[in-house]
Amino acid sequence: MKILPLALFIIPFLAGCGANNTPPQTPIPGEKTSAKLRTLETGAAAIQSRPPVDAISTYLDGFHFYSGDKNGQMEAHHYVTVLNEDVMQAVIYDGNTKKRAPDGGGVHYQRTFI
Repeated sequence: MKILPLALFIIPFLAGCGANNTPPQTPIPGEKTSAKLRTLETGAAAIQSRPPVDAISTYLDGFHFYSGDKNGQMEAHHYVTVLNEDVMQAVIYDGNTKKRAPDGGGVHYQRTFI
């Protein structure tokens, strides 16, 4: 009988973890990726390590208000590196798909939480 209250508590949280991805809301300018660039990216991935990127271990989907205006908000996707108990670094994108926004490759800003 103790399982029922626990299940009623956990099920709504799990239901909110669907795979509803959010693409960027701004159009992406420029040409599509060429075969030459894809080849270069594959070669670079094979010979280069990416410690900062590989350290990203946490994802947070949050909402931010435009300049304090509570009527205007945007969804922000935080990819977080936990440095220790008190410090986390986040890279924030406007979508959680492979497509990127035109401003700085989709990165809005990086900030450290203390």
